[in-house]
Amino acid sequence: MPMDGLTIGAIVFELNEALAGGRIDKVNQPENDEIHLLLYAGGEQRKLLICTGAANARLHLTEISKSNPPSASPFCMLLRKHLTGARFLRARQVENERIVFLSLEGRNDFHEPEEKRLIVEIMGKHSNLILTDQNGRILDCIRRVNAAMSRIRQLQPGLSYRLPPSQGRTDPFTHSPETISSPRYLADSFTGLSRQAAEEIYARAESSTLKSAFDGYIDLYRTHTFSPVVLVDEQNEPLDYFAVKQMRFQDARQKPYDSLSLAIDACVSERDAALRRQERARDLRQKIRSLIEKTEKKRAQQAEKAQECAEMETLRISGELLTANLFRVPRGASEISLPNFYDDMRPFSIPLDPTLSGAANAQKFFKK
Repeated sequence: MPMDGLTIGAIVFELNEALAGGRIDKVNQPENDEIHLLLYAGGEQRKLLICTGAANARLHLTEISKSNPPSASPFCMLLRKHLTGARFLRARQVENERIVFLSLEGRNDFHEPEEKRLIVEIMGKHSNLILTDQNGRILDCIRRVNAAMSRIRQLQPGLSYRLPPSQGRTDPFTHSPETISSPRYLADSFTGLSRQAAEEIYARAESSTLKSAFDGYIDLYRTHTFSPVVLVDEQNEPLDYFAVKQMRFQDARQKPYDSLSLAIDACVSERDAALRRQERARDLRQKIRSLIEKTEKKRAQQAEKAQECAEMETLRISGELLTANLFRVPRGASEISLPNFYDDMRPFSIPLDPTLSGAANAQKFFKK
């Protein structure tokens, strides 16, 4: 299931339950688009994963460990400066949107308490992670957006953070549909409702009215009545994850988990690793192709230079033989054969410009 507003709401509830009052011990960036916050909360170590990849953007607790690069990125260093030692206050979702505010209390340069916010935007290729101060001023973001990239909203250090433009959809927690024509209608009309969630509502409507099915499904999220599962195929391989048990699939294909984060880990971790291997392989192939092209170009340049050098040697010998044998060069000749004292006095044929004298022809060879 995609990280829609309902799923993110379930994750936000989980984070507040698990991380309240916890302190950030470490900040790591194992991938260019992935941040790990290591916290001590509730008497144990926790790890919060924030990924802004276009194909795998997500936010959840994780038990997966990854190695870190030899040197940290500037953004990671900035997060370490502001967040190491900070206390987790709360996570808040913006109106069932795919945006989460993580409020963290740290210390400023004068060691005074100061609230910072990590804003997670899970929006496909536009996903981002933004660090702001307590006044909403952007300190930096994992993916900067300038005016050339977006005329509507820029994300740059020093600017004030603004929410993305509203899409004008209805909040499913405050309004119910009077009529439901199709799953697509639900997904297009209500904020944070994915096509999969809409299809599940339709499946539940087989035993009740569509409106009752809609209200009942939303109530599961409103009351935090979660039952995380992973959907598996015939070979028991994970296909998808859900915050609540799905009625449109057989129970035997739904593997229960103690938390949604664990379900996401089980479903996404291997898929994410495979995706990143594919990306690295693609990048490596591109680098190899680029190196091959550069090498071929360099070889061609060197071959051309070698040819020029060979021609230069012939021109030099021609000029020197003419200079040493000016008395033998008849006026108006177009070619002459002279003994080559560089090659055991073998005859050496030299083309001439008949309009020039022997000395002028020799200088012409030297200039070339």
